[in-house]
Amino acid sequence: MSRPWLLALLALLAGHWAPPGAAGSCQDRELRPVWGGGTKCCPRCTWKGRNPAPCVAAQDHDCKCPPGHSCADEPCQFCRALPHCPPGREPARIGSVNFQFECKPCENGTYSSSRGSWCRNWTDCESSGLVTLRVGNSSHDSECSVPGTAPQPAGPGPEPRSSPVLAALVAAAVFALLLLTLLLHFCIWNLHGSGKRPPADADPGPTFQRPQVEESYSIQFPEEEHGDKSQEKLSILSLKIYSELR
Repeated sequence: MSRPWLLALLALLAGHWAPPGAAGSCQDRELRPVWGGGTKCCPRCTWKGRNPAPCVAAQDHDCKCPPGHSCADEPCQFCRALPHCPPGREPARIGSVNFQFECKPCENGTYSSSRGSWCRNWTDCESSGLVTLRVGNSSHDSECSVPGTAPQPAGPGPEPRSSPVLAALVAAAVFALLLLTLLLHFCIWNLHGSGKRPPADADPGPTFQRPQVEESYSIQFPEEEHGDKSQEKLSILSLKIYSELR
């Protein structure tokens, strides 16, 4: 009588200490490798559609991917790290067997307000009896207000905060253009002003030297004639003296 009880006790202990999923069948579950190594009986889970966290209903954390990871295949037997997408974008699944991930913009009507998050639908204000104060965009949710208290009609929400930077760049460009225009006008005015004032020590030029050369020649001509005439007079006088002596 003691042997059957001993065998039953050994079987119970073996089932208690066996690794999860290694002893017996998983019945309505499936044997899956778990994060960190080993296997375990986990709920059946298939990743279809845009569900960002498949198997989220699993109570056992070993049966679902850890934060920042998602299924690398459709049965979700393996997990893969997700890219840290900026606000307004979400990880997109690529492939049909071995999934890869890349960032893509949120579709119209959805938003992602933080880095590494998935796109979610805008809040439907009308379904809650409210009015839409500001329509959402890719990085902001819609803003709702109680009827009769909205200060302005619904309009598009604020897009990424690049308006101050753009305004500063435009202002800098306009300032640089005005500065260049003033500098150009100053240069033109300076050139016109310098052209009207004659230089103080201007060179008279060759036109003022030619009259001096001509004048010197006109002065020398009488000196040559005077010399010729005096020589002629001396020769006549010497002839007279010579004739008288004879």
